[in-house]
Amino acid sequence: MPPELDAETKARIEAEEAYRAHVRAERAAGVEAAPRRRSDLPLILGIAFAVLIASGVMYQLAPPGMSTVQRQQYSFGNFGAACQRLVREQLKAPTTAVFSNYYTDQDEGRAGGTFPTGFHWTGSVSSQNTFGGMVRASFACSTPAGSDAVQLDALN
Repeated sequence: MPPELDAETKARIEAEEAYRAHVRAERAAGVEAAPRRRSDLPLILGIAFAVLIASGVMYQLAPPGMSTVQRQQYSFGNFGAACQRLVREQLKAPTTAVFSNYYTDQDEGRAGGTFPTGFHWTGSVSSQNTFGGMVRASFACSTPAGSDAVQLDALN
């Protein structure tokens, strides 16, 4: 025959059996303990950092496999888009802006350059004024030699 348990041990066993019965009842009712959540912050910060680095690299490099002429045209196209964005920011009605033909201006000598020497574009833009009438203005954009920083030099 097993030896008799003291009162303290009996109380501990009864409390443990009551707790187990309570847990079994909760499980039967479909209530489970909330799963432990891990923090997603390191993952989110890692993805944000990777996107930031990738966008900086993509901004600096033309797509692979391009010839020197294609790279120059790619860089010049990015310069033109950035120049147009700077001009639009200064207009009363930017959505109505119609720019002079970028490549025609290049053929006529009003636009050109390379990354080492810097790009330049002197063109014109038509847009609505405050009263809804179309007005024409001239603008000039450039980049310093060896830089991607586009600046709006003039808008008249």
